[in-house]
Amino acid sequence: MTQLVHPVARTSQRQINLVLIAALISLPALMLISIFVGSREIAVATTLEALTHFDANNSQHLIVHHLRIPRTLLAVIVGAALGVSGIIMQALTRNPLADPGILGVNAGAMTMIVLGISLFGLTSLSTYVWLGLLGAAMTGFMVYLIAGKGRKVDVVRVVLSGTALTIMLLAITSLITINSHQEVFHQYRHWSVGSLQGRGYDVLVPVSLFIGVGCCCHWH
Repeated sequence: MTQLVHPVARTSQRQINLVLIAALISLPALMLISIFVGSREIAVATTLEALTHFDANNSQHLIVHHLRIPRTLLAVIVGAALGVSGIIMQALTRNPLADPGILGVNAGAMTMIVLGISLFGLTSLSTYVWLGLLGAAMTGFMVYLIAGKGRKVDVVRVVLSGTALTIMLLAITSLITINSHQEVFHQYRHWSVGSLQGRGYDVLVPVSLFIGVGCCCHWH
């Protein structure tokens, strides 16, 4: 017997497909706009020349290749990573509004980075990546232990454990930033807000590798 699909569900799926198609069409156009437009005005012809006939002695070509292109690619990759992480959390918690912060991994990464800044004076973005991964992994493991190691995973228990750890870690982060030098708060704020400005291949390459490995592990 053929399974009947409710008309509302069919309409909703059609709308989702249209949105996805529109997004896929818009993405290349927006990427080109990001490459051609920036804080420094560069002629369209010069940008095209930089893409097709790169001249290492031309400062405008260098801006296009070493600032605008990695900035654009980084925005796409990070956006895709946020989308994938949201899907994973929503599937895990069976909640369409869930995000990675619900398990405390964001707060764990934040706390570890603040500790690195305040205790060791770290300012390198590449170092922040490693610290963030370590903090997120440790928090995820703690959620696993608190929620019940070896027992059947209970979504409610996992969410409650993640929420409790998030509150605790955010309190620790606030305590450190309030009682540390102003430069610590400045570095932390700069990292937490995030920016694509000045992000070159030194940031794009390791971030892309980490995101690629994470997506492949989840796929398998």
